[in-house]
Amino acid sequence: RNYFFESVAILRESGSYGPYWNPSDIFLAALLALWAYERVARKRAALPLGPAVWPWLAPFVAACLLSVLGARRVDWGAFEMLRVARIVLILWYVRFNVRAAEWWACVAGFAVAVLIQATMGVTYVATGTRPGLAAILGTEGGEEFRALLEGVTPEGYRRAEGTFGHPNVMALYLLLVGPLFLALAAAPLGRRARAACAITALVALTGIALTLSRTSWTLVLVQGVALFLATVIVTLN
Repeated sequence: RNYFFESVAILRESGSYGPYWNPSDIFLAALLALWAYERVARKRAALPLGPAVWPWLAPFVAACLLSVLGARRVDWGAFEMLRVARIVLILWYVRFNVRAAEWWACVAGFAVAVLIQATMGVTYVATGTRPGLAAILGTEGGEEFRALLEGVTPEGYRRAEGTFGHPNVMALYLLLVGPLFLALAAAPLGRRARAACAITALVALTGIALTLSRTSWTLVLVQGVALFLATVIVTLN
């Protein structure tokens, strides 16, 4: 759930094009503050735990900057760069702080998110009732948004949307995290871990299917084929 700075007059005029924050930013800020405390107060050395990823991110950032310079509303483009800066902060933190235990904590968090979103999607598609969590988080949308959503949904069908408020957005999220569990299900892990990852992957696929997003169906098929080919190549080598 994103919250816009509607109380600030100069930002209120930008509406959904303006800067926003969400609850995850609170935890990101807490992690960065803890890291700073360990560096300053406890004199913990900042040693990278892996290679730099900025060369992979640099082309994306450069394209964003060029887009800002060519935008009709440069201020709106600048707000988008704030969102890019959030990605940079996350990658920076991960490189210096995420070891095996932290990585598995992230995997567990993604698994819980997949299970919650898919469960909400199945509940709505099966019963037509949106679980209360969507109302609590304020992601149900207003009447105009609901009417717009119904306009792109085939008559007589329901589409899973979870807490995202739109089926296509939920499908994209599951497309991002789903392949992680597909890969781990084929990794040399213990039986229980592989089984848990396989179940989570199937739940993610179910969630994607229930969004009725045809593009997402195609993309998840491509992801599966790519993972299969990569696994075969690694095994043969």
